[in-house]
Amino acid sequence: MERTYTVKEKVANWLYYHIWWLVLAGLLAVIFGSMISNRFQLNRQACDYCISYVGTAELPADCVSALTAELADYGSDVNGDGQVSVKINQYIVSETAAVSEYATYGRAAEVALLTDISEGESYFFLVEYPEEFQKDFQLMAHMDGSPSAEEDFNVWDKVYRWADCPTLASLNLGESTDESGAQVDHQTLLANLYIGRRCFVTPHVKANLEENAALWSLLTAGAVLPDQEG
Repeated sequence: MERTYTVKEKVANWLYYHIWWLVLAGLLAVIFGSMISNRFQLNRQACDYCISYVGTAELPADCVSALTAELADYGSDVNGDGQVSVKINQYIVSETAAVSEYATYGRAAEVALLTDISEGESYFFLVEYPEEFQKDFQLMAHMDGSPSAEEDFNVWDKVYRWADCPTLASLNLGESTDESGAQVDHQTLLANLYIGRRCFVTPHVKANLEENAALWSLLTAGAVLPDQEG
């Protein structure tokens, strides 16, 4: 009569023949994780200024390239590597996307955005819907950089519309061609987005806070607050 093995015995037997494969896989996971972590840290260190874009459609690559190049002219070499680097992180969250598509990309974008916020990576936030963003995160700072009171979810005294910032509206960002073959003017594309800077309750969380604040002052010089009510 053939013996019936218990679950415990089956597991022990499987481990006997596969234990070294598990050990090898574990070592590879540790090495790979270390490489990713180091790469992430290097990327953060290499960026003098970080901007998070939160919207329902991805910005064209040519627009991002032109924008980072133009903004670099207003910044300084914060990390001492001999160049001024600007990084734009794009977090795309669309309520009109298909359920399966949102499950794949939307959730990943939310996790990445939360990581950005918790790590204090981005100082500047370029958002499509500022009211919703402020209600969700209460992240935007007052014009003096201070955080909102616990019960204050108003955003219209904390952000500028892109087109209302003379410096930003004058940047030479060029054009690109969309999927339908139409020409897209990048300044027109950004005109109705809103830019704000995030607050830091614990200032030392964000490195180079003074340099980022200085760039904020340059980019928003002469700007007027949006004529809207929260």
